Amino acid sequence: MKVAELNFTVMYQKYITIEADDLTELLKDKIEVHQDDCYAVCSAYCTEDGMLMFNVLSIGNSWETCLRGMDNPEMLGFYTMEQVCNREVRV
Repeated sequence: MKVAELNFTVMYQKYITIEADDLTELLKDKIEVHQDDCYAVCSAYCTEDGMLMFNVLSIGNSWETCLRGMDNPEMLGFYTMEQVCNREVRV
């Protein structure tokens, strides 16, 4: 399923895993990114001006083992809806 196909109520207060592929490169300033890190665990939220955003909690090399960075007290990064709308997702 694509991110754009989900209602916000499906994502709200849940962890979702996004097939981020090249977007994980944007997180290099917070965590060491390996070439096979193609997945990101995120949560969704709305900004004050109504934009849907995804804060990245961890990354990994598969849907099931996407835990690297979870112990970091700060978010690893943020993705906009435009960046992830056509990416595969699992809730």
